[in-house]
Amino acid sequence: MTSHSEDDNLPFEEAKWKKGVVMMKKIIRAKNKLLRTFRTNLANTYLKDENGNYIENPPTEPPEKYASMISEDVWKDFVVKRMDTSFEEKILKNKERASHSKYPYRGSRNGYARQEQEMELGSNVSNIPRQELWKHARVNKAGEIENEDIQQVWNKCVSNIVTNYTIRRDEVMLAQTSLLKLYVSQSI
Repeated sequence: MTSHSEDDNLPFEEAKWKKGVVMMKKIIRAKNKLLRTFRTNLANTYLKDENGNYIENPPTEPPEKYASMISEDVWKDFVVKRMDTSFEEKILKNKERASHSKYPYRGSRNGYARQEQEMELGSNVSNIPRQELWKHARVNKAGEIENEDIQQVWNKCVSNIVTNYTIRRDEVMLAQTSLLKLYVSQSI
């Protein structure tokens, strides 16, 4: 029976440690996303009217539903921050920036991985090229490209594919010719 030293288990322990760090980062990201969602829902429910405009006199105390979780000081800071004009300007600035994307993504909540799965289900191809995924994420529901910038990028991708195919085909033909000449010269 051989004894195992600590060094033998190091890669396994290191892999577990790395996996733990990755999981911890995912948990922190999820927590931050939930917190942002909670704050947005609080503002939309208690600080805005049905049209989405901030109300004149916001509540000075936290909502009764969340009074056990939110202290009055935290609530007042939250209201002051949300009612500040610079906060609204920042929101509008980011909305404006996001609306002017040169190549807008139209995949909704689907990421590239899910789109690839859906495309693979509809065909018998197991490996979808990246340019096909990129195009699929930017077409409308009818499968048409509406944005001219996207069309130009797609045309460039197609021309590169054709060029690469032509170059490879020519290389294969040249190699076949060379092999044929070599075979003929050796057989004589």
